[in-house]
Amino acid sequence: MIQSVERAALILKVLGSGAPRLGVTEIAERVGLAKPTVHGLLRTLAACELVVQDPDTGKYALGPAVLQLGNAYLEGSELRARSLLWADSLAQRVNEAVWVGTLSGNRVIVLHHVFRPDDVVQILEVGAAIPWHACALGHAIAAHDPRGDEPIRRPPGSTGRSGSGSAPGASATAARRSGSAPGRCGSGGCG
Repeated sequence: MIQSVERAALILKVLGSGAPRLGVTEIAERVGLAKPTVHGLLRTLAACELVVQDPDTGKYALGPAVLQLGNAYLEGSELRARSLLWADSLAQRVNEAVWVGTLSGNRVIVLHHVFRPDDVVQILEVGAAIPWHACALGHAIAAHDPRGDEPIRRPPGSTGRSGSGSAPGASATAARRSGSAPGRCGSGGCG
């Protein structure tokens, strides 16, 4: 691998991990690199609009080019393209939200989201990355994972329990047998 690209990607992941804005020192500590190295990489990423620097605080955040890349990823998803029509129909029939997602490591990436057909306030979850064991969609994907009974690796620090209180492997097996993974996850819910 090319070290500078790997380091830049690590910086982008740190900026995308929850903290809205971070300074050079904070980023350097999180990625384990020297401050001058991080500063140089941030300047390059800023020139490419992958990060932006707050002029008042000097802290960095993800830039607009990251959103463009994410949208390009969604638009290029064959799964998302194939699901657009049937997901709307399914949401109407079952009166529930419908999420379409794919497994990426130990997280489910929501590629398409259709709101429940009611008047409840809901938040669009497209692009959300949710630990697979924390939502019904993740359990449904795990149930049909081609690796069979070999469980998908849980994220470090997870309790090994899903929102329903069952062990992830057991709930995936139950979902495989029944053909469904009931439950709710996220702010909009998934049936």
